[in-house]
Amino acid sequence: MKKNRYLIVGITLLAILSGCGSDTAKEDVKRAKESNKRLEESEQEPFVFKEENGEVILTKYNGKDSVVVIPDEYKDKPITGIADTAFKDSKQLETLTIPYTVQTIDNNTLEEQSSTTLLVYRCSMGETYALQRQLNYKLLGDNPMTASEVTIYNEDGTDSEILSPGQESSKEFMQGVSFQEQDGESVLTLDNSHTGNIAISQYGSLTIELADGSVNTITGSKGNDGISSNGCITITGNGSLTVCGSDLYSLREGERNYVGYGIYLWGDLTIENHVKLTAKAGNSKSRAAYGLLIEEGNLSVDNSWLELYGNTGEEISGGGLLISSMGDPQYGNLNLVNAKITEGGQEITMENEGTVSLRSIGNGEIKFIEDVGFEGLAAYVRIEPELQN
Repeated sequence: MKKNRYLIVGITLLAILSGCGSDTAKEDVKRAKESNKRLEESEQEPFVFKEENGEVILTKYNGKDSVVVIPDEYKDKPITGIADTAFKDSKQLETLTIPYTVQTIDNNTLEEQSSTTLLVYRCSMGETYALQRQLNYKLLGDNPMTASEVTIYNEDGTDSEILSPGQESSKEFMQGVSFQEQDGESVLTLDNSHTGNIAISQYGSLTIELADGSVNTITGSKGNDGISSNGCITITGNGSLTVCGSDLYSLREGERNYVGYGIYLWGDLTIENHVKLTAKAGNSKSRAAYGLLIEEGNLSVDNSWLELYGNTGEEISGGGLLISSMGDPQYGNLNLVNAKITEGGQEITMENEGTVSLRSIGNGEIKFIEDVGFEGLAAYVRIEPELQN
């Protein structure tokens, strides 16, 4: 049947070509070629991909299965995006597996599949999309990718640099900053650097290494967090780092105001090897902000110092620390190794560990509580090594 259809297309082309020279014939040839191309696409694979500017985008799924797994690669290149046309005709879709390599998903991709369950990786675009669209999802595990791009701003937010591993910058505000790939890990080294906010815009993990004895600052501007990331971060090295979120900022009068958190990330934060880290929320009288906010992740402090400041406006205060489990008992935990809380709570109530958010609350203790209100949150938390040298 397949050969016969191609024979028909071939005969059609031959008939058209016999009347060559006319514009109508040329248009007929073009339409026949397009028809042949569509036929080849539909009979090759259930997935149709488009390669553009080094990216591989899934544009169409032609299959009828209710359980679909998007492949990781196409022609040995990772799948990086899903277009809004991909599942337009797939109303039967019940379960869709999205690879961790995907960095973009068009807003309307699953507009008609509100009951579809997504199988995704933690700290991936697939998970973010499911949360934004309020779709059911299940985690397949941690995202194995490392950050391939880091965007760094100057302190007033008027200039920025997008770094890839191994790339160097001549900009003045980038002094003391380098980004390298080491043993399969993405490592951002800070050596007496003073930058604006740092955004790890692509999904993946990152190590921030503080040079021995260095003093570093990161200052958010224009409503941005000091550090924001869609992946796990490890901060290591015998240096200090102060991270500040932006003070209250509005793009235009009458529009929504923004205030920056010190550090906001989706994933785990690990602080180790004598790091001295301070994270401060920006100032605001009307909007609360945290020194450190972790979504669906854990905080681990190993033989290091950590100071966290929420904002302290006249009308409302934010907390120094919030670790959200997002309802998964694997996350929402504070792990202290050779470290202890010295201010902001001497004891931790570990009941229902990981099932609700970990918050610092008004009386200075740190507890798991179900209330998600901002009012009355303690604005300061300090953690120090058990034995200080």
